[in-house]
Amino acid sequence: ESGEPLAFATIYVKGSTNGTNSNAEGLFQLNLDPGKYIIVFRYVGFNTLEKEVEIKESLWENLNIQLKNSAIDLAEVVARAGDNKGLEYMKKAIKLKNQYKKEPYEYQCLAYTKGTQKITKMPKTFMGQDMKEAAKSLGLESDNSGIIYLSETLAEIKFRYPNNYNERIIKSKVSGDSKGVSFNRAQDLIMNPYEDFLLKGVKERGFVSPFHDNAPFYYDFELTQSFYEGSLLIHKIAIKPKRSIDPCFFGHVYLVDESWRIHSVSLNLDKRAEIEFVDSIRLKQSYAPLDDGSWVIVSNHLDFYVSIWGFELAGYFLSN
Repeated sequence: ESGEPLAFATIYVKGSTNGTNSNAEGLFQLNLDPGKYIIVFRYVGFNTLEKEVEIKESLWENLNIQLKNSAIDLAEVVARAGDNKGLEYMKKAIKLKNQYKKEPYEYQCLAYTKGTQKITKMPKTFMGQDMKEAAKSLGLESDNSGIIYLSETLAEIKFRYPNNYNERIIKSKVSGDSKGVSFNRAQDLIMNPYEDFLLKGVKERGFVSPFHDNAPFYYDFELTQSFYEGSLLIHKIAIKPKRSIDPCFFGHVYLVDESWRIHSVSLNLDKRAEIEFVDSIRLKQSYAPLDDGSWVIVSNHLDFYVSIWGFELAGYFLSN
């Protein structure tokens, strides 16, 4: 409503996983065959919007979409003193996790993955060396900032639970380098919160998932909002580590009432998690229902920030 663009919003055809993400400026493009569709627009913290469109032969349909903050249209949550609805709802979700983590048991899809790294700050000198030439060779701006890596990949994925995974690269592009090799893999971003540990590549054992069987021992849960998305009641639950020394996330989990499935997650790590070489990491995932009633991940977004020796680096990986 403020007119600000929503970067990396999730956009897909209702009842399917055919979709895309908006870019940093909030722009998107979705190629569809002629026909009528209901397009879903979703962004964590905002009310989901569904819009019916008709695509005609060889014509573009231009859409200007405005999302409203979900806090504007909350359902009233009545809780008695001492009630902990957040813990109650999370226990229900944890109880069902072994069923939901197998859905879908088998699938095949196309995946678009994009990776970007940007130097936001560079010292004038490093180990006694003037950094002007280094900045010039990297194609940085006059303030020693700029994108140093940008790549895109389109791949075909075949999966059967639990770990039969095949990813075949169809197209790959590295900006500014016609022979560049893309390091993007959708597999690296497919993290299932129903598993006990996440981001094992960052830390040997990984970080405790909010859906771990013993999550109530590691986390405090607080119900902060409840709102309707169409006919579905969604609960926003804040998660916070009980102890600063535990390998845990902070952020929010969104659950669908009654089924207690994951609607979306926003999980964060910072220096308190003792991440090597990285100052902060944020994982955002958005799920959508298929016509058979199962819910699947349609969007993964992992961003990070690094600060070391006067250098500051920010970047993200997203897959759709």
